[in-house]
Amino acid sequence: MSFRTERDTMGEIQVPADRYYGAQTARSLQNFRIGGERMPIEVIHAFGQLKGAAAHVNAALGVLDADKAALIAQAAQEVADGRLDDHFPLVVWQTGSGTQSNMNANEVIANRAIELAGGERGSKKPVHPNDDVNRSQSSNDTFPTAMHIAAAVTIAETLYNELAALGSRVGVSALCPGFVNTGIFASGRNRPEHLVNRLAEPPSDEDLARERAVQEWMAGNARDPSEVAALVFNAIMDGTFWVFTDGDHRDAISRRHNEILTGRNPSQYESIGQATIEN
Repeated sequence: MSFRTERDTMGEIQVPADRYYGAQTARSLQNFRIGGERMPIEVIHAFGQLKGAAAHVNAALGVLDADKAALIAQAAQEVADGRLDDHFPLVVWQTGSGTQSNMNANEVIANRAIELAGGERGSKKPVHPNDDVNRSQSSNDTFPTAMHIAAAVTIAETLYNELAALGSRVGVSALCPGFVNTGIFASGRNRPEHLVNRLAEPPSDEDLARERAVQEWMAGNARDPSEVAALVFNAIMDGTFWVFTDGDHRDAISRRHNEILTGRNPSQYESIGQATIEN
């Protein structure tokens, strides 16, 4: 195996020549030789979407050169599409904020963008993994955002199909305990009192709407699964961080994610931007 030399603030380190990742990913591989539980690939793909959206918004706001943004967006889309999965070797055992996975994404996207521009991997020219790909971002923001995007996509594109198959086999009433005095069942609660089928306080209108939507959909009624998707996604967005902190950046990045996701699967993700801002 041949190697190239990359540099970061810690000095020089050898990186496999055929890999797009760089110095910080290589250091993580050295420092966290623990277990074999790889970072879920859904999170990696979400990082690709996130980085591409951030590049578009940074260019629109004039803080990133348009040519660099185009290169970053192209490389990030390859990550989102799963074409660069082999370049994300890290395990889940790493520092608490997911810094290594954030930098893994930055390095892969930067080096792929450099290659698209005809440059040399590891040169950080014309695209820098931190200054350009990670501009206006922090792992404290990007990692939770990537997790939420991954969860939303997995719910809408995988979980619903599995629930539909399960519901058709066993019937809805056998799946979950009932909601007291509401006439509908609870599809899943997060407090102990719900597990013994009683409520400490009446369910909110949002709770009831979400439960009714899931029940009707699983029972084969007319409710569109996309409506369920919006309700469930809103439920998991509680307390999320977002890529940017000021209003202009936050609103713009939310709109960009909304455009990406609605273009991918209209209506199922229509509330992603607003849900993120509100939470």
